[in-house]
Amino acid sequence: KARILLRDGKAEIAGYQPFTIQLTIATGETVQEVHVGVDTGSKHIGMAVTSESKVLFSADISLRQDISSLLKTRRDLRRGRRYRNPKVE
Repeated sequence: KARILLRDGKAEIAGYQPFTIQLTIATGETVQEVHVGVDTGSKHIGMAVTSESKVLFSADISLRQDISSLLKTRRDLRRGRRYRNPKVE
């Protein structure tokens, strides 16, 4: 379909990586009113996009909970390197 649109001059190449085309013909102006909802929490973020009659998109994002333990491990390894070899005077 993309090849046919390009051949007929109804689309042009917008990018090569990834290969993307952009239509040059009018396709109609359809506008739909939607509502975006975001529910933030400490461990999860919920998102939803809804119209008047149905849910168009919903997602549940889990946040990372291991950052503080990774920082503690890094701190302990750094301290271990500092005190492993005593200073020679």
